[in-house]
Amino acid sequence: MTHWQSQLFEVDAPPDAPVDAALAIANAIRSINPLLPPLFTLSHLAHETGVPYKYLRNTVARGKVDEQYSVFRIQKRAPSATIQYRWIAAPHPLLLKTQRWINTNILKNIAVHNAAFAYIKEGSAYKAACLHNQAKWLVKVDIRNFFESILETKICKVFETAGYQPLLAFELSRICTRIATPEMERALAPNGRVPNSLKGLKYSISAYNSFALGHLPQGAPTSPMLANIVAKEIDDEISSLAEKYKLRYSRYSDDIVLSTPSTQFGKEMCKEVVGKLYRILLSAGYQPNVEKTKISGPGSKMIVLGLLVDGKTPRLTSEFKSKLRMHLFYCRTRSPQQHAVKRKFASLLGLKNHLIGLISYAGTIDAAFASKCYAELNACSWPIFDSADFDSIIESTVKILR
Repeated sequence: MTHWQSQLFEVDAPPDAPVDAALAIANAIRSINPLLPPLFTLSHLAHETGVPYKYLRNTVARGKVDEQYSVFRIQKRAPSATIQYRWIAAPHPLLLKTQRWINTNILKNIAVHNAAFAYIKEGSAYKAACLHNQAKWLVKVDIRNFFESILETKICKVFETAGYQPLLAFELSRICTRIATPEMERALAPNGRVPNSLKGLKYSISAYNSFALGHLPQGAPTSPMLANIVAKEIDDEISSLAEKYKLRYSRYSDDIVLSTPSTQFGKEMCKEVVGKLYRILLSAGYQPNVEKTKISGPGSKMIVLGLLVDGKTPRLTSEFKSKLRMHLFYCRTRSPQQHAVKRKFASLLGLKNHLIGLISYAGTIDAAFASKCYAELNACSWPIFDSADFDSIIESTVKILR
């Protein structure tokens, strides 16, 4: 979107256009956040994105919801007694284009809490781990179904708080959320019934009359930033809790970590903090994953987001290094093809990309170790599938060596 100028708007507006009302809306948005683009209607959004208005209107009305996303599942990498999957909803190209515009022009210009380290330009898992260096007590809590827990009512509030008019905020929230199918509308509502807050509600646009509450879909470009913005509510409360107990707090998506460098904190105090943390999450509509909650004290491994934080700087775990060395050893002594079959990778290219990703990640933590791993990777007999594949290797290599 080009930089919006009220003077140009007044000059170019048709004679019968409600210029004063539009300028009032634009000024209200800019007074809240001068980085946000003025948007007046769904038709205005269609003009800015180049997406047909009828398509956006149909999306807001929840029409043909099965055609708006392609849904598939991927297996979770976390170790588990049973195979677990994560459901991904990939938006239709036109919806994807709209969501990317919203994410780039609106959401990325809305501030998130300084304890949030995921999905933002300045954040990373490494920086989140750095916050907990020299930890002696560590509390880790995971949120179950993080994205699915955030409903369109909270998304609508995000856009309203940013200064957008209620109808447009509602339309934007519908564009950024999804429901499974029309037949599941009542099943998705609490207790299988229409939520009390929506009963008797009269829509001025009858086509929008759907009582199902959409949620953030994993796979939409708007979901990560919206999740961060909505989570500011719990970030504020957990930060206050951490301050009260003199703890350090970070949140990386749905991973919440509290720590202290003091050996005097104690396990009972940790349990007290966990109880209060659970209450904060539950009152905000999130479900803590009790099975993944972990308390680590002196003598235990202090691991945050896969990195050891018991020293002055985060370090790779011995398990991570051993796993990477194992892959490289068998690729070198047997063959990449045999190892891909043995470890049940979907393809040889998938194995190679997996190893490149691990080495690239290791390079951000331990450059010397990553360089040795790259040398071993280069010693393997990798077939070159095509020029794009070769380019990806060169690009990853350059990043590692930097």
